Amino acid sequence: MATEHINDVAKICSDFIYDAVNENCTADVRDNLWTQQLEEALRARESLAFGSLEKIMRSFRDHPINHNHYYTDTVRKIRQEREQKRLNRAFQSATIKEQKWSEDFDRYEHVEKIDSTACIRALAHDTEADMILFSCEEALDCTRAIYKVS
Repeated sequence: MATEHINDVAKICSDFIYDAVNENCTADVRDNLWTQQLEEALRARESLAFGSLEKIMRSFRDHPINHNHYYTDTVRKIRQEREQKRLNRAFQSATIKEQKWSEDFDRYEHVEKIDSTACIRALAHDTEADMILFSCEEALDCTRAIYKVS
């Protein structure tokens, strides 16, 4: 797809420049300009584009290696943030809100208690069973960490 794109862009550029020169120059000037400068310059640009594509493809074929310890720190932080969200959801679902009469203040007070059994149950049920989604989240975490480090 990328090769086709480079070919398409090169053709569009070539046609555009040829038409622009053709509109503004006489045939002899156009032919000299085209054969002596423009055609070669366009081929050189196309060659650079294919060279860049080859570098990109080569990097995708290589195994990614990262020796930067900030990468693992960043992955760990991203995972901890996700785990904290899970914990917050579990605590919220296990929170019991009550109103109790306070003799000291002669009014009702709002009291929140956490049912530890319900919290543990909520955490146990909040695991990702979809392996594709789990794998995608892990890959996304690693990708975010790589770009954050670099």
